[in-house]
Amino acid sequence: MMRDQVNGYHPIEALSALSRQAKVGSEYVNPGLEPGIVWLRTDFFTPESLDLVVELHRAKAEKLTVFLVEHNHQGADNLKLLPLYAQPHHSPLYEFTSTQNTHYSLLVKLENSVSTFKPLLWHHESYIRESQLEFLSFGLFFGVLICLAIYNLIIFFAVRRQAYIWYAAYISTLVIWRAALYGVGGYLGIPHYQAQVNVMVPFVLLDMLFAFLFCIHFLETARHTYRLDKLLHAACWIIGIATLISTTLPIHITAAFVVLGLLIGAPLCVAAGIYCWNRGIRTARFYVASWVPLLIGAIVVQMALWEVIDSTHFTQNFIEVTILLEAFLMSLALADKLRQTEQEKIHLATHDPLTKLPNRNLVQLGLESFKSRVGFTLLQVKLTNLDDIRARLGLKVANAVLCICIERVNEWARSQRRAVTFEMLDLEPQKLGQLEHGVMVMAFRGTHVSLNELTGKISELITKSIDYKGISVNLKSHIGASVYPHHSQDIIQLIENTSYAIFEAQKKDLPVVAYTEDGSNRTKQRLAMMVDLRDALVSGNQLSLFIQPKISLTDNKVVGGEILLRWFHPKFGAIEPEEFIPLAEDAGLITDVTLWVLAEAVQINKIICEVIKNHHIAVNIRACDLLHESFIAQFTSILETNAVPRRSIYLEISESELHKNVGLIHLKMERLHQLGLLFSIDDFASDHVSLAQLANMPIREIKLDEYFVHYLDTDSQNQKLLKLVKSVSASLNADLLAEGVEDLSVLSYIQQQGVSKAQGYALAPPMSVSDYLLWIEKRNE
Repeated sequence: MMRDQVNGYHPIEALSALSRQAKVGSEYVNPGLEPGIVWLRTDFFTPESLDLVVELHRAKAEKLTVFLVEHNHQGADNLKLLPLYAQPHHSPLYEFTSTQNTHYSLLVKLENSVSTFKPLLWHHESYIRESQLEFLSFGLFFGVLICLAIYNLIIFFAVRRQAYIWYAAYISTLVIWRAALYGVGGYLGIPHYQAQVNVMVPFVLLDMLFAFLFCIHFLETARHTYRLDKLLHAACWIIGIATLISTTLPIHITAAFVVLGLLIGAPLCVAAGIYCWNRGIRTARFYVASWVPLLIGAIVVQMALWEVIDSTHFTQNFIEVTILLEAFLMSLALADKLRQTEQEKIHLATHDPLTKLPNRNLVQLGLESFKSRVGFTLLQVKLTNLDDIRARLGLKVANAVLCICIERVNEWARSQRRAVTFEMLDLEPQKLGQLEHGVMVMAFRGTHVSLNELTGKISELITKSIDYKGISVNLKSHIGASVYPHHSQDIIQLIENTSYAIFEAQKKDLPVVAYTEDGSNRTKQRLAMMVDLRDALVSGNQLSLFIQPKISLTDNKVVGGEILLRWFHPKFGAIEPEEFIPLAEDAGLITDVTLWVLAEAVQINKIICEVIKNHHIAVNIRACDLLHESFIAQFTSILETNAVPRRSIYLEISESELHKNVGLIHLKMERLHQLGLLFSIDDFASDHVSLAQLANMPIREIKLDEYFVHYLDTDSQNQKLLKLVKSVSASLNADLLAEGVEDLSVLSYIQQQGVSKAQGYALAPPMSVSDYLLWIEKRNE
């Protein structure tokens, strides 16, 4: 090989000069990347006349000329320019016919060459066979890569994980630049040199960019290694810019970009993989393993280029083998990541994210699979003061305390041989489940287990003080129990039965309650009554209003009446408000009930006012009514439809209701007061309400609680309190009414103390509307 920077050699002169140059031992000829002319000489002898083909394997030069020099016996040299082979091929081909017993020299002139191998001399028949095998190997190589790219692209559209699209892009660009390197563009009519400069080098840089992006998303470096993540992103920007400008720069500069990218990018990606592997990311092991054959292949090829080792057919094709191996291993890594992702999704769907315990879904599956074998006893444990701990000490402390408690109970549960295993996790049985936050569940084989012993041990573990960062926290619990199959053969219903047992335990403040059928019947009855109450509101023929009069103690006149709602159920008979009002609240019907009562009460009072002038009607409302977004608008519509004096309507709200959303309730009361409505505080002295709150509310009447009034004539303490309440009502400019007056002695006492109004059985019982009108008529007579 010889360089000719100034193009000063004639072919014959070059032939003579090349005879004085050292022979190239490697199969690969490195002409360098600088512009100029490179001459190559190959001598050979043909003992017979042959049809020969000259292949310049992977030769890529801006201009390529091949001369054949025939040396005759007289010492003269005949120079001939060889024609290019007509058939398209991945390497430049030339053909000629040799003569018998002749020495030849093959002279190759490469202008601005970037790569080539030593010229190969083929028999025409041998070349045809070899080209077919080579074409088959190329097809297999590119076919496998294209299939892997399509496979990862399909997975991307299935799971929408960016790692798959970047790896598909990486393989696709790899196919393109390797095809350019192998000269596949020759089959498409693209000159080999142009394919090398304008396709191969830019796509090598683009391939590096996709490799970096794949590394970032596959290893999820943003989650595991912040600094390496920033370095990889910076490398992406640099390689991306280099890719954009690569087609405008000389080949030796863009090749320098490639070398620099490899020297920086490969160690960076391998370092990220090793770091994530050390952090316990199991998919990182495949990532690191896939780099090993690629790095070995790159080292072998580079050593052959530097002539450290001989460039042979093995070294020329070794990189293809390592590329396929890398793609195969990385596809395994992606498949493993997909499997791990699915496992994470399943684990998230079947486990609590905080405590890692089996959740309701997995508990139900575990019990369903176990119930066919033998009966079992199901226990639910609810940590009843966990919300209080969260409110007082914060969510972080509450979660930490919960995890410590569960770890303590879980360790005990694993040692219980009769406990049902919900799943096996890392060869450890999981016998404790979590239905919801702060509600644990266990199941024990058999229907006659020692319930007191088990629940006692669980309660002991839970109530044991928990120390967290110097804070001593005590948990409280209630336990519910039910038995399969006695209490239900349906697992979901069995769990619901156990939940109801916990509700009963909380209600009765007992440490443990076993489920009974009576509780289930009551629950079913409540659900049926909720539906019936909704129907009763629509029809209106089951609900009835009663009125209990309010009497002025100064002149003994009827000044108004309180509306009392009654429900006459066709199946269960008369149902008291204390029973169906909580049902209405649970069913979300309480505001509908209140509006129904108000609409009926307004019409009733309109009739009564024809008999008693200035008669007012009092209707009980709840805090949730005031907070309902459309309550005021609907009530205003009722008033406008019936055209009654607004001050004839008293809205009674219990003192205990004033604690809920004080600010909003005050605003709503002010709005209604501006409409002319009056307010009465019911059950006063039954709760603790701030006097400052009362001072800011538009109150027209204060009603003493009936339990306070009941012993007012004999209880000295209540009598002292009455004087205080009188002064409060006077300061608020509100009337004072005693309700629940059932004894004449109490009536006489409150009359002496100057209480302005009274209500109770000692004066008159609740009456239907018709009876109330008759009672008023008789009283007037």
